Amino acid sequence: MKSRDKTVIDKFILFALSKLNQWNLYRVKKYNISTVDNPNNYEVLLPNVDSDEKDYYSEPLKVALNTPNVNSIAITGPYGSGKSSFLESFKKKNAEWSYLPISLATFKNQEEETEDIEQENPNTSSNPTEDKSKFELHQDIERSILQQFFYRERDDDVQYSRFKKIHNIKKKLIWIHTLLVSFVVFYSFLIYRPEKFKKLFLLNPLELLDTNYHKYLTIVFVGITIFYLYKLFHYLQNIQISKFNFKKGEISLAKQDKASILNEHLDEILYFFEVTSYNIVFFEDIDRFDDTEIFIKLRELNNLINNSKQIDRRVVFVYAIRDNMFIDKERTKFFDFILPIIPYINPSNSEMKLLEKFKQEIKDKKIDETFLSQVSLYIDDMRLLLNIYNEYMVYKKNLDSDKLKHTHILALIICKNFYPLEFAKLHTREGIIYNLFANKSLYIKEKIEEYNENKKKIIEHIEHIKNEELNSLEELRSLYIGEFIKLSGNTYFKLENYNRGREYKINQLTFDEIFEICTNNQEAYTYQKYDNSNY
Repeated sequence: MKSRDKTVIDKFILFALSKLNQWNLYRVKKYNISTVDNPNNYEVLLPNVDSDEKDYYSEPLKVALNTPNVNSIAITGPYGSGKSSFLESFKKKNAEWSYLPISLATFKNQEEETEDIEQENPNTSSNPTEDKSKFELHQDIERSILQQFFYRERDDDVQYSRFKKIHNIKKKLIWIHTLLVSFVVFYSFLIYRPEKFKKLFLLNPLELLDTNYHKYLTIVFVGITIFYLYKLFHYLQNIQISKFNFKKGEISLAKQDKASILNEHLDEILYFFEVTSYNIVFFEDIDRFDDTEIFIKLRELNNLINNSKQIDRRVVFVYAIRDNMFIDKERTKFFDFILPIIPYINPSNSEMKLLEKFKQEIKDKKIDETFLSQVSLYIDDMRLLLNIYNEYMVYKKNLDSDKLKHTHILALIICKNFYPLEFAKLHTREGIIYNLFANKSLYIKEKIEEYNENKKKIIEHIEHIKNEELNSLEELRSLYIGEFIKLSGNTYFKLENYNRGREYKINQLTFDEIFEICTNNQEAYTYQKYDNSNY
């Protein structure tokens, strides 16, 4: 008995803890707060909602949003510049607008897919146009946008949409519908087939109809019938029929335009914005496909939404794209307002960010500060920097040993973030990095042999110089002439105090008289001739 009571108490405690955890997660999500104990200062890679504290970017964006007829806005900046962080910060500070975020971060463009295939299997050649055509890629992008429009909403909010989601139906609700339908069938038998009802249920229908509850049952019967007829018409309303043949009993569903998913379901999109309150749509990661055609389709969609009489408000599309998405003046023609985002981190200031993040490791003399300064030149993304720190702390905790240098662990983590495929191959003793360390002795041997070969050549050259002999005075003077030309670059000279400044060629230094005068500290003016001109 005591064991049973203990089991019940344990189950109750687990249930209570589970509910408390769910409530805490809900509170964290709703109010964006966290009370997690974080002594090692781990940081998530999500956008920073407090990135624009001084409203340097929020102010111009609010001006654009409050300006009539500004319906297409571009937030531009290189990858990792903080566009997503700014958008999250703007949403947090400006709750007067209703925002709809659309992100295509899960998609890969054709070039990225091909690169991944080539990295995994270098011997396999792949043509991206063979795997997925441009048309199919556009279909996937548009389908994803449409899904994110509708599948974030509850069915009750878009109840007349033809897009239906699978949702959980409780057993209690199924029993209720079963009882209601059974009542309608039972009562219909009672009213319209009293003889069969009497034979089937062995009850006199006249006695049942003469009771005081007959009128109330009739009201319930009519109410239930109307309810299910409403459900039936609601279902039929979502089916588009192009042909109905009474003689042959054929029903053909309407065919849609498959050229564009957005065009095909344009009526659904207009209905969506009619029944919802969104007035700002944020598009992220569309620029990764290097295709401006999808932007043209979205601009056309935006124009249709804003010109629709059934939507009584302005809807603004805001695109977070990189600077070089549009060429030359093309982007100024496409967008009504462009807001540039200056990168929060770049190779020139990443050293400061790294030193700040690893200050405790530097203080404990676990990480070499010079090493951080050197690698900072290659880090230009804040999320990359934070992930390097997070992974370093995890590896350091698990691999803490006196034999391991923490700077070496950090170097390995940096390599992991820049070359994840090569790092993964280390576990199977493959890849460039593994071969580099496995063949270390061979590389050292080759370098030593190369060094010894160069050393031998230098020694032979020195010996040759030492053994070199001049056979005459003219050869010695020619050696002087050669060095003279090397130093001055000129082939003519004049002696100021000899023979009235007569011009001599450099090869005349082999003459005894001229050479003697030059070696006696005689001042000489050297020059070169180009087209009979002196320089």
